Amino acid sequence: MKNFISIWLPHLQLNSLQRDNVNIWADQACVITQKIGNKDIIIDANRTAVHHGIEAGQNLTSALACFDGLIVHQHDDQLTSQTLKKLARYCLKYTPKIMQDGSNRILLDATGCSHLFGGRKAMLQHIIDDFSTMGFEVKLAMAGNMRAAHALTHIAPLEGFICHQDKQEEREQLLKLPVEYLHIDDELITQLQRLGLRTIQHLLPIKSAALVKRFGQNLMLHLNQALGREPQAFIALKFSQTYSVKRIFSEPVILTDYLEHELKILLENLLKILAAQDKAPRQLTLTITRPDHSQQKIEIGTARPDLELQNLFKLFALHLDQLIAEFGIDKMSLTANQVEPYRAKNNDYLADKKIENTPLSHLFDHIGNRIGFDNIITYLPAQSHIPERAYQRFKHGADTSNKSWAANDIKRPTRLLIQPFILFNFNFEQFEYQGETQQIICKTGPERISPEWWWDDPLWQEGARDYWWLVSQTGRQFWIFVTPQKRYFLHGFS
Repeated sequence: MKNFISIWLPHLQLNSLQRDNVNIWADQACVITQKIGNKDIIIDANRTAVHHGIEAGQNLTSALACFDGLIVHQHDDQLTSQTLKKLARYCLKYTPKIMQDGSNRILLDATGCSHLFGGRKAMLQHIIDDFSTMGFEVKLAMAGNMRAAHALTHIAPLEGFICHQDKQEEREQLLKLPVEYLHIDDELITQLQRLGLRTIQHLLPIKSAALVKRFGQNLMLHLNQALGREPQAFIALKFSQTYSVKRIFSEPVILTDYLEHELKILLENLLKILAAQDKAPRQLTLTITRPDHSQQKIEIGTARPDLELQNLFKLFALHLDQLIAEFGIDKMSLTANQVEPYRAKNNDYLADKKIENTPLSHLFDHIGNRIGFDNIITYLPAQSHIPERAYQRFKHGADTSNKSWAANDIKRPTRLLIQPFILFNFNFEQFEYQGETQQIICKTGPERISPEWWWDDPLWQEGARDYWWLVSQTGRQFWIFVTPQKRYFLHGFS
């Protein structure tokens, strides 16, 4: 028998905010609001607020009129999403199969896992205790399918669970639930209630064809899934491995020199962990926690995977003056947000031109952390004989392991014009360019380049081109082409 556990966090954002402000919000009335139309509606309230008569669904204006000491926060989708993802990762201690459902639910496929915790009820109690320790209120239910587990959480007590002994008992409890617990549209719920179909068992006597014809396929699908007649896709989350180290101080750290010393220790420990797995960081985040539980973060990136402590420390040093910690720092943590396989490189970059220039890479790291790596462009080869399409532009740090500029005897200009410049009154003895007369002393060519028939390029509509290299009396080299219509253009210099 399958065992699915639905973890519902009805006060997710409120609990998350209270964890970060435990000293400030003690015994305070707190609410979460959301803009609906032109009104601020309360969507969640803590126990103190409920004690003062404030409930979810109430207009914020009327709530403030009754009790003006409210702490008000707007609903934050990003905060709830990040918190839910962290809690989902924490659930790996229960089962490797975890699914995030909506904005405040986690679904676990605990089939074959409950005996590790002393049985099904013991496992559910263990989850409640863990979440309660972290400051989150949950409602749990275990059932034979996902839809039934979700529905049963609605009648579970706060910080409690529902777990039936057999399928028949589970089915009987499920049939007594209101139809809205099938997670169907509000409009559909209203239609069913108008017809007196208020609970799930009221739907069973009606034939399937009649339900589909009157209310649509969605209702029938959710009903069959809740009753275990149809399967429901379980899309398990894939968690990337995180690498993180931290330092907790018995007394707040204020001195900058000591802070730099501790940062070097964190870097050294983290790099040892990564080097043991032949990996190196591309992006690192330093997080400091102050005595008031507030946090500040510094992020750095590198152009290539890098295990050199001094270079990474210098990148952090560029931003350490941004830290604001008047009352000191209680904790420092360093996390590698992005890691890649690392291959040791020869530091003697003059010995082999194919090996990366390490000092130049460090220079790009410093520039990228100041102006952004998106503003540093790398050019890589492309498979095309057309000059304008023989290269590609990438952000600096793109994977170039499978791409290299192949040696070629065909000469190409070092500077290519985006738009070829038409030359009037041209001849191979002299021509005018930018107000100057260029006397030609040498010419080489022609080289014929034909357009690619699968590209509709307006610049190549005149057909094949004959390219010539011309050398002027000043030594400047011009790359000229002529079209079948006998029009001459300047395309590049060298």
